[in-house]
Amino acid sequence: MDQVEYFDRLNKLNDEIALKDAITRLRSNPDFKLLFTSYVTNQAVSLTLLLGTLENSVTNKDNLVRRLDAIGLFNSFIETAHSAGEAAESDKLDLETENQGTTHE
Repeated sequence: MDQVEYFDRLNKLNDEIALKDAITRLRSNPDFKLLFTSYVTNQAVSLTLLLGTLENSVTNKDNLVRRLDAIGLFNSFIETAHSAGEAAESDKLDLETENQGTTHE
């Protein structure tokens, strides 16, 4: 691996780790916990219950489904980014170990 590839990979890993760290800080913030719980849990339940009560209004059902999808995608993004950051920490250690003693000319 040449110097440019090494530092490109290292920068990408550092970005993933920084995002994971930001998510960890957010998760420990009581205000974010309240907001996240309200949005992901309570709002999703409310929308699902409302979806079940709708009659034949396709437009309203489509809007509710889109809103539920958005909640799921946001939650999925948070979880995926956090997991990617954890993997990046391990990959960074491996990358640094592989390149110890290697000169990047």
